[in-house]
Amino acid sequence: MEMRRLLLDEVAAIIAGTLSGAKYGLKIRLPHATVMTFLFAKQLTFREKSKTIAKLTAEHATNLAAFVFIYKSMLAGLKLLRRCELRSSTGVMGKLCRLIGLNNKKQRSPPGLPELPQHSFLAGAVGGYIVWGRYSSVNYQMILYLASRILVGSIKLAREKGVKPFSWSGASFGNTYPLAAAGIWGTVLYLFEQHPNVLHPSLRRSMDEIYRC
Repeated sequence: MEMRRLLLDEVAAIIAGTLSGAKYGLKIRLPHATVMTFLFAKQLTFREKSKTIAKLTAEHATNLAAFVFIYKSMLAGLKLLRRCELRSSTGVMGKLCRLIGLNNKKQRSPPGLPELPQHSFLAGAVGGYIVWGRYSSVNYQMILYLASRILVGSIKLAREKGVKPFSWSGASFGNTYPLAAAGIWGTVLYLFEQHPNVLHPSLRRSMDEIYRC
């Protein structure tokens, strides 16, 4: 009875998350695609622009929905396995159970949430490979966006954990932000002027419009 209730709760969380992913993708991509298409795709007809906007919006919304579905489904599967009575504690099966936390009976989480840190990484990695591993302009933008956020978040985490040099008193946000801005803008302008072929076409077009007028 407990497992049946757990399964129903997890299914409800999967459905809710999938719908939220589609809704958020639609809300974020539609205005962005509309503005960017009408600003930079002036050679297209109105019909072609409308199709491009619809395609980009649909891709973003379906990708987010698919990723949430895979992520939540894997979390639910790992949670169900973890709460099953496992007799094997030795051999390959026992090692696998310990690796993904199946033998840890203490921690419990609400529906739709991971019970152990490795569960969220594993589910996210699988979903990322399946959904975002196919190259497209939308997927590439998402990867670059997340990469920058991960970098900043990792630096903050290192500072919180006391990892040097990030934990030094002089390495505060106020002190390091101007240096980061200088380094980033200096590097991108150097690449633009000396090696423009290595920059992404969309960035290169924008910089051409600004600096080659």
